[in-house]
Amino acid sequence: MDAIVYDSLGAPGDTADAAGSVHAQVADLKNRLDYGVVPRTAIASTVTKYQDLEEVQYAVGAVQSAVNVWTEWTRLRAARIFFNGTIRVIFDAMKTEGSCRVDVFINKEGRGTMRTALSSEAYETYTEDFYVAYGDDIAIYGGYTASSPGDIKIQNFYIKFDVANAASSGVTKIY
Repeated sequence: MDAIVYDSLGAPGDTADAAGSVHAQVADLKNRLDYGVVPRTAIASTVTKYQDLEEVQYAVGAVQSAVNVWTEWTRLRAARIFFNGTIRVIFDAMKTEGSCRVDVFINKEGRGTMRTALSSEAYETYTEDFYVAYGDDIAIYGGYTASSPGDIKIQNFYIKFDVANAASSGVTKIY
């Protein structure tokens, strides 16, 4: 019985061979992963991968943090990304009152263009591209400027990108 199992599994030191024993096949697979697989990556595009279309109104500047201190920024919407690469973030924003601002944060750090001239008449659409890493949190934050808290409305939050591997985008590992 041991001989049958040994023949099919092979010895741990078997030479890598896709048609060989299980040990040889695992070694062959490891070599392929280490030296030949090109990772998939995100490329900003018009392809919608995430959307939150709900219109929601937020009171910013009137939210207390856990330590009971008034905060200037409030997370309004958020999503987590599971690719490396460049993504496109699109959202609509407007204010109903006060002197408000919005920005895109990645992992709780402001990375986008801070929008401070929000319209109170109609939604404005904002679009920006960002480089992200696997597991990053992408969020829209709102806040107030000066000492004028107000309300912000957000809708149509999109994250858009295509998925490609480096070979199809013109770059591949050679060494």
